[in-house]
Amino acid sequence: MVAHIDDVACLGCGICSSACPTRAIEVDNYGKEESLGVINTIVQKFIELQEKKPVLLYQCKECALASADLAQMTDWNPKLVLPIVVPCAGHISLLELLKAFQSGADGIVVSSCTHCHNGPGDQMAEAYAEVASQILDILGQNGERISYLRTCAAEPNKLTMTINYLYERLGR
Repeated sequence: MVAHIDDVACLGCGICSSACPTRAIEVDNYGKEESLGVINTIVQKFIELQEKKPVLLYQCKECALASADLAQMTDWNPKLVLPIVVPCAGHISLLELLKAFQSGADGIVVSSCTHCHNGPGDQMAEAYAEVASQILDILGQNGERISYLRTCAAEPNKLTMTINYLYERLGR
């Protein structure tokens, strides 16, 4: 059986690709293998240049991105945060979250819209973040290194507080 995407009905959110157990579905410009390689490369380069492990901020291109843009203009210091924009937070898979830690990320914030524009994207992202946290705890790697946040563009303070709280849990 071959996976087929109906280009007319497709929203380009990538939720189907993160839910696909065989990773047979890819969304244009957001291939899983490529994104895993890119994440590994930028995390390693960041560690090389900054001599510190980064916090990754996965953010959907809708509300979460707008919230991050506003947060950076206020009191958020993004020096140790690597922003990663995805079409929808539901596009982020459990594998991607765990691979990011394996690549050297110190922490992760997954940020989605308050009410996902693509249906269940926010619920999927929250579930994957929770499972990743539980796996980290089982492995003795501190599951509090990952946070999930629902936000809208009018709430940049929520993102700032989430990142600052994560910094505290990481001992920064």
